[in-house]
Amino acid sequence: MNRSVLISGAGIGGPTLAFWLARYGYAVTVVEQASQLRASGSAVDFRGDQLALLERMGILDDLRACESHMGDLKIVDGTGKHVSTLPAMLFSGELEIDRGDLAQILYHHTKDHTEYVFGDRITALTQHEHGVDVTFERSAPRTFGLGHRRGRAALGGTPAGVRRRGAVQDRPRLLRGLVLGPEHLRP
Repeated sequence: MNRSVLISGAGIGGPTLAFWLARYGYAVTVVEQASQLRASGSAVDFRGDQLALLERMGILDDLRACESHMGDLKIVDGTGKHVSTLPAMLFSGELEIDRGDLAQILYHHTKDHTEYVFGDRITALTQHEHGVDVTFERSAPRTFGLGHRRGRAALGGTPAGVRRRGAVQDRPRLLRGLVLGPEHLRP
């Protein structure tokens, strides 16, 4: 059984999926079009059960160390006089962190169990009974498979370049972050 998985995108979702798949014994590869992790983006906030999940992942303390601590929003009138205050909890969660810091922490916690390929992208996917053949823009073609059923590949979404070229064979469907071939989906 081929327990290798390809994830497209080293943003937030890709490394998070890589974390859990590697924990369950999959050989994970993440391909990222950018030449390095991206440091930009909006702040990300977490609340309630999400904090318990971050604790289970072992990254909560690292996230707290980088917490952005958004303050209350002060509303002023045209003269600059304070007229009202909106509490930070309206706009951020119990924990808020810059996206770049979150990406770095996720990368740090996955890099020893995940192969990262930066500066490349998927150009074609061809599904068959043993997995999915993947063609890259720069790297040599490879075959990936996922899990207990043959012909399944996990990707963090079908990359835009692949969608534009119509390169996805057998029209796999996106389902909660996984691309599955039609034979694995029930109506």
